[in-house]
Amino acid sequence: SIVPVIAAAARVALPGEAVPIAPVQLVGKGVNHFSGFVTFPQAGDWTLEVIVEVTAGETALVKTTIPIP
Repeated sequence: SIVPVIAAAARVALPGEAVPIAPVQLVGKGVNHFSGFVTFPQAGDWTLEVIVEVTAGETALVKTTIPIP
């Protein structure tokens, strides 16, 4: 069975530009399901990071690049 995670957080950044790291508000939609909304203010290769607190004191980071034309 799937063990519920404690929490999840997300953030976006545009490396190489003067755009600071911005948090993304995530809303719990059920066990291990989260939803959020991001508006990208400019084109570029944005980095999305999702940090999951798997258990107390144990986190996992998932990172990807999102190209915005």
